[in-house]
Amino acid sequence: MPKNKRRNKNNQNSRLIQQIDASVRIRCRLRFQKNAGASGAPINLTRANLLNLMLVGSGAMLCYRIISGIKLKRFEVISTYGASISSDPVAISLEWLSNYGPSSEISDTASNVSANACLKTSPPKQSLASFWSLTGNNESEVLCKLILPTNCTHTVDCWFDIVLMDDETPVTVATAALSTAAQFYRGWLDGQSTSVLRPVSYTDIK
Repeated sequence: MPKNKRRNKNNQNSRLIQQIDASVRIRCRLRFQKNAGASGAPINLTRANLLNLMLVGSGAMLCYRIISGIKLKRFEVISTYGASISSDPVAISLEWLSNYGPSSEISDTASNVSANACLKTSPPKQSLASFWSLTGNNESEVLCKLILPTNCTHTVDCWFDIVLMDDETPVTVATAALSTAAQFYRGWLDGQSTSVLRPVSYTDIK
């Protein structure tokens, strides 16, 4: 082995402590189901809705946010037609909003012939959802609009990149129910104002 290569290898071995990305990052797929009693009105998903998907209870009617930044990578909806055979087909749709160009709307239809409708989409380039949502920044901004008709059952899967809180100012989130201190909760995808898309499996709060 040449001397310079041997020297470089020895130098690498002498570095016992390697540099790291100290931010706690998570990639996850979260599932939600439409509340059976909800209307078919358009659902607006905001940056705050995404930031409030992971919470810790305080023992009062509020929780603490643990997400510092979140980015929606992929969105998938499976809708199963549940109406009578004589009913008209129904369309599910998702509209990605943008301040830099036209919005982009994806749609599929369920009927008595094609029982399932399926949307598989990712935020287009330059859409609002293609950028990170950061705590304290434009949290009321609507990223996309979702239409889920009442005569279907709907399952929504979302893929996220998440960064957890570090030294950011703690954020409290008001809840409609009393939270348990130190309990981990999943938030509803559309928040408590509309309460349509409930998280699956984990303990939830809105």
